[in-house]
Amino acid sequence: MRTLRVEGRLRRSSSRAYPPAVAIDLCGALLAVAIAVPTPAGAQGAPLDRTWPAATTAPVVVRAPRMTVRIDVWDREAVRARGPAGARPLRIEATRSSPDGLIVDIESRGGRGDLSDTVFVTIPRRAPVSVESYWGAIVVVGAEGDVSLESYFEEVAYRGGAARVSVRGFHSEVHVEAPRARSIVAESGGGDVHVLTGSGQLRVESVRGDIEVRARGPLAEADIRSTGGSILLSASLAASAAVTLDTHHGSIDMELDPGAGARFRLETYLGAIENDLGPSSPARRRGPVRVNAVDFPLGDARALVVASTWRGDIRLRRRDQAPMPSPAARIPSPSR
Repeated sequence: MRTLRVEGRLRRSSSRAYPPAVAIDLCGALLAVAIAVPTPAGAQGAPLDRTWPAATTAPVVVRAPRMTVRIDVWDREAVRARGPAGARPLRIEATRSSPDGLIVDIESRGGRGDLSDTVFVTIPRRAPVSVESYWGAIVVVGAEGDVSLESYFEEVAYRGGAARVSVRGFHSEVHVEAPRARSIVAESGGGDVHVLTGSGQLRVESVRGDIEVRARGPLAEADIRSTGGSILLSASLAASAAVTLDTHHGSIDMELDPGAGARFRLETYLGAIENDLGPSSPARRRGPVRVNAVDFPLGDARALVVASTWRGDIRLRRRDQAPMPSPAARIPSPSR
């Protein structure tokens, strides 16, 4: 199966053996008022290019169950969909939704289609966008309205300035870069999850994959959980931050700014606890079979960090202050 890669500071952790996958509940079907605006299919080998009027803040829904989709933005009151030259003939239908939104359905005629072909959709910059795919990858770049993405079998990636972001994958890897988001939900059943955030609320879950979270601003609230993978958190902490890290078969690494203030409650059953944050922290302790747990304050202890694992180590480190580059989605860019 082809895998879309997203390069940058957010990188894949080393592979591990994982337990059987557990399904993640995905969002229900999106509703629309059917005022159909059908668009004829493109001829074999000819690029398809269609445009519909759309308000700058009206919601846009893209449903492409068998295609790879790239969403970009522009400062126009219109939605544009383009298929690649030489691809299988496409069927594209646009349906108006209330209030003043647009639902774009994209399918390849004659079967599953070639996932190496990308359908490009351009939407108004501030329009809320929802994208659903089953076999194809999803990449959304620049959208500033609320973002909701779901894919079963291929990678899902978002980069932009949205305030609320929800990205879910079933068997797919998830990448999110949303430094201005107030709320981020990133979930995957069988893939790794990589998040670059700012200082808002964060919920990250993976069943079989590793999780990597990096925060550019003081992290206020985070709930990060994995069943079969490890967790890396690199962040500074807000004064009253509440952070929970939990995994069953993985290690937990926390990279925090020097002088970070918080109360730490750390617990591992079959691992070690290592702390390099300062003299007020406890010395390294090991628990070969029985639970190894510590509870201690560090600096200004108004924030709370709770971390637990069954079969892994817990390590506290000083955070590297080097700049974090933006991850770039390696997918062909549309020509303007």
